[in-house]
Amino acid sequence: QRAGRKPDWERYCDAYGGGIRDPRRQEAPFLQHFLDWVHSPEGSTSVSGVVPGVKDTGFMELVAEVKKAQRSSQGAHEAWERFADTEGGGMRDPSRQQASFLREFLNRLETGELEQ
Repeated sequence: QRAGRKPDWERYCDAYGGGIRDPRRQEAPFLQHFLDWVHSPEGSTSVSGVVPGVKDTGFMELVAEVKKAQRSSQGAHEAWERFADTEGGGMRDPSRQQASFLREFLNRLETGELEQ
């Protein structure tokens, strides 16, 4: 990213990406929307609109579900820690993960694929 767009990227990530500024940690639709936005007439003037892959209320519900699962039992808590450590780069804070990662954890927990 060019230095001139860094403030735009940071503002965009703060508004829509949960403060995660590392593009490797964002999903492709999020990155594409940023590129579309930055090249649009409103780019750099306002951060608004519906953004695919953003962390919205649906995302926050997933975070709440993961936290609820962690509180439900010591085994589920330990399953989250193992999952986050082995497949999530060691990031145990669910709000700093992608929605797809949280869904995968919840699905695997529900199906019994993860040891509790």
